[in-house]
Amino acid sequence: MRLHKPDSLYASCQPFYERGEQFHCLSVSLGFWLSNGEIPPADQAWITALRELPSGMFLDPGLPKAQAEWLLAGQARIPATCREIRARVTVGSSCRRFLIRGQVSPEDRLVPLDWEHSFGATDKAGGKRPGAMVADPDAPPGPACPGARGAWPGLYDAYGRYDQLWLRTRWPGPPDDAHPLRHNRAQPAQWLPDGLAGAEKIELEGFVGCGGLVKTQVPRLRPRVRVRSRKADIFALETVADTLWLFPGPGLGMIFWRALFRGGDEAASHIAEIHLSLHEGAEETAIADPPMPRITLPDASLGARIADAASLRGMDLSGLDLRGLSLAGRDLRLAILDGSNLEGVDLTGVRADGASFVQCGLAESSWKGACCRAADFSRSGLERACMTGADFMGASFRESRCLGTDFSGSNLYGADLCRCLLDADSSWRGAMLGRTVLGAEGV
Repeated sequence: MRLHKPDSLYASCQPFYERGEQFHCLSVSLGFWLSNGEIPPADQAWITALRELPSGMFLDPGLPKAQAEWLLAGQARIPATCREIRARVTVGSSCRRFLIRGQVSPEDRLVPLDWEHSFGATDKAGGKRPGAMVADPDAPPGPACPGARGAWPGLYDAYGRYDQLWLRTRWPGPPDDAHPLRHNRAQPAQWLPDGLAGAEKIELEGFVGCGGLVKTQVPRLRPRVRVRSRKADIFALETVADTLWLFPGPGLGMIFWRALFRGGDEAASHIAEIHLSLHEGAEETAIADPPMPRITLPDASLGARIADAASLRGMDLSGLDLRGLSLAGRDLRLAILDGSNLEGVDLTGVRADGASFVQCGLAESSWKGACCRAADFSRSGLERACMTGADFMGASFRESRCLGTDFSGSNLYGADLCRCLLDADSSWRGAMLGRTVLGAEGV
C-alpha cells in the first residue's frame, strides 16, 4: 500500500474486528497552533505532543470511537502564596473546571494535571476520594484528570467476556458484549454529543503556556480520502473526527479523524494506494492536495505500451500478468508491481530503485546486474531466480521464498531477509552481507 499525503497530515492504518467481520481503520491526524490556527508539519506536531504526555498515557488507540471527545495534557503553576489553583476548559458544549493541588517546592511550583493532583468531577473508576476539594460545586468529589483514562478496573467490563464461546466464534475480534464506548478514553464530561464538525469554540484558562485566557476554535478543515484497489477501482472514504487533544504548554491542538473500509487481509494488501488531501469548509476547497504521481496503463494496450516505452518509472503495473515480456534494461524506479506475475521475465540490468514487488511471482526471473536499491520484494516467490551481480542494498525480502535462488556476487548490504525461506540450493557466494537483517528460515 502506497500513501500520498501533504506534509501537514499523518496517517496510519490498522485492522480490527467487529461482530466477526474484519475492518480497517485509517486514522488521520492534523496539528494546529492554538495562538493563530496555523498548521505545523505532522512530524513536528507528533513530537511536540508526545513530549507533553504524562508517563503511561498514550495519545491515540488508532481505532474508531463511538463518541467524539476532547482530552488535555498540561501543567498549572501554583502561586507561592497558594496551595491550589483553578483551571477551566471549554470545548464546544463541554465545559469543565478543575482544582489543582499539590505539594510543591518553592523552586518548582509546576503541577501536572493528572489523577493525583486535579479534582472536581465524577471518578469513573468507582468511588470518591475522601476529603477532595471540589472546583465545581455541582460535581461530586473525585479525580478529574482531563487526560486519558488507563486500564482501570472500572473499565474492564466494557471489553466484554473472553471465554470459550468467544474463542470459538469471535477470535481475534472482541466479544459480542463488548461496549461500543470501550475505545473512548476521556471522562463522560468531556464527550461531545454533537461531534467535531469544526469551528467549535476552545477556551483555556489557568494552564502553563496560556498566558491567562486563550480563546480560539477548532479549524474548519477535514481530510478527503481516495482509495485505489489492486483492481484499479477508485472510491472515496468518509472521514469522521472523534478526538481533539489540547496541549496548552506548547500551544498545540491535534484532531483525529477515522475512515473505515472492509475486506482484504490484515495487511490490506488489496489496496494499492491511498491519497489524502486537506480541505477547508463545506465547499471542500483543497488547500493541500498533492497530485497523484502514478500512471495506470489501459489493459487493452498494455503490451504495446510496455514494449515501446523506454521508461516505466512510477507506473502502476500491479496485479498484471507480464510473463513473456522482456524488461531488460528498463527504468522501473518507484514503479508498483505488487501481485504481478513476472515468472521467467528477463530483468537483466533493470533499474528498479524504490520499486514495489510485494507478493509477486518472480520464479526463474533474471536480475543480472540490476540495480534495485530499497526495493520491496516482501512475500514474493523468487524460486530459482538469478540475482547474480545485482545491487539490492537496503531492499526487503521479508517472508519471501528464495528456494534455489542465486545471489552470487550481489550487494545485500542492509537488506532485510527476516523470515525469508531458504534451502541448501540457494547460493550466496561472494555476496556482500554487511548489516543484513537475517533471521531466515531453512527447509
